Amino acid sequence: MTRKKKNRQSPGKSEVVEFIRRPDLSILSGSIRSIPFALWKENMLFADAPDTELKQLTGSFPATFRQKHITHPVFVLVASQTGHFLCPCSTKGTPGQNRYIREGCRLINGRDHETDKRSYLVETCSFTLPLDKRFSRNLIYLGEVPASCIIDNRRKS
Repeated sequence: MTRKKKNRQSPGKSEVVEFIRRPDLSILSGSIRSIPFALWKENMLFADAPDTELKQLTGSFPATFRQKHITHPVFVLVASQTGHFLCPCSTKGTPGQNRYIREGCRLINGRDHETDKRSYLVETCSFTLPLDKRFSRNLIYLGEVPASCIIDNRRKS
């Protein structure tokens, strides 16, 4: 006697593993300060990237190296298994040339943070962050930027 296989839809092994590895960050919300690389996603925002390291990683980030302001936020453009592609953020930029995160944006799955200023994405200084804890040890997870908060008024050429 042969058994017939049931034709049922069940999630594949990789889907189950991915679900287990990606906890619901909204449950933890304000208590999250840092998260492992495996949980990083596109549009996440982190604070406190040291200007000296940004200068080294980008080769060109125009940090001012002032006494009071020695860090910048960084934004995840693309999350990948081999390294995440980030760009620094700055309060200086041009709406017609840079995308930006609007002022007053309520970040999700994070520290109940609302942006207090317009934050330009300095995509000309984008870089790949190696998946090595040494490069992310200072970063503070702020949350995910909703797509509705990313403004793109760049002129098409």
